Amino acid sequence: MGVAEAGAPSAFDVLKGGERPAIVALAEEARIRLAAALADLGDGQGALLAAMPLAWATSALERAARKPGLDGVSEGLRTIAARVRTDGRAWSETYARLLTYETLATLPTRTVPLNVPRIAWPDIETGLAAVLRDTAAGVFSDWDEEFFEKDIAVARVAVIGEVGRAGGIERWTPRYAAKSSPLGLKLKLAAYLRGDYFRKGNYWRRHQWRGYREVLRQPFNVAAEKVAATVLVNKQVDGMLGIGWVFDPALREVNPHFKDMPNGFAAMGGRGFYKPTDPLSFERAITTSQARRELYEAGKYRPIDYGLFVARRDVLRWIRGRNLDARDADGVVVEPDQPSLIVRADDQC
Repeated sequence: MGVAEAGAPSAFDVLKGGERPAIVALAEEARIRLAAALADLGDGQGALLAAMPLAWATSALERAARKPGLDGVSEGLRTIAARVRTDGRAWSETYARLLTYETLATLPTRTVPLNVPRIAWPDIETGLAAVLRDTAAGVFSDWDEEFFEKDIAVARVAVIGEVGRAGGIERWTPRYAAKSSPLGLKLKLAAYLRGDYFRKGNYWRRHQWRGYREVLRQPFNVAAEKVAATVLVNKQVDGMLGIGWVFDPALREVNPHFKDMPNGFAAMGGRGFYKPTDPLSFERAITTSQARRELYEAGKYRPIDYGLFVARRDVLRWIRGRNLDARDADGVVVEPDQPSLIVRADDQC
């Protein structure tokens, strides 16, 4: 089991029997909207589309998919944007909308690059519906805008979208991630991760997406169960990773409601490290709260990026201790080889 190979049956094909009819219905709505949008193109934009058909853009995304998660989608979108932007802003916006509709409309025919536990499907459906809704509403900033990149990644199921967050596989070398940390933290992280500390590995990480404020009100375990279940059924994932100003242990003194995330990762067994605070992280910490901004201006708070790695062995120990399948008939498998409770991208159930 692992990343789906070319030619493998699509997980959506497996679900056409009625388990997830919302997926097929959403794809059909996207197809109808795409047809309407194509019919509305004038002669000028029709000629531009003929010069750069949607099949070309889809191929660019497929070629970049050798990189997991958001990294591959970002690379593919850069290739597309370099060509589309030369024909002006109006065409750039139109093409982005057409490509999003096309991506959603072809869901039932595409191979999903992840093994998906049943507990995660409601989030996938919610995320796909959000992408379709925002596309229809004309929500678009630019090709390299982070939320648009995540929209396309969610639509391709390269990442799993949920309310407020989009999560997927990223490649990280813990040794380099923690290079700015104090020596004591480095040694603790190295002892915890063992040989994985020095190797580039696959880690599941979630990023801010639309509706992030709402998700911060959820208990940590609600979302963590879905993430841990996804790690469980994807053997190529080496663990979980959380990074950002919201993980800073000092933040709990400023905003106690943020304590769930670092505390939750630590309760799983994770070990922390500090990294340089990037400008976007700094901006979000200061601009999204008047209280934090006032404390920063008074010299009593400064945003700091903090991260935690949770090794795969601890993720599996934690999820197996939750006994989800015992209290939820549509729950998560306890062992990856139990196909009755899992939709697999590389093997028909």
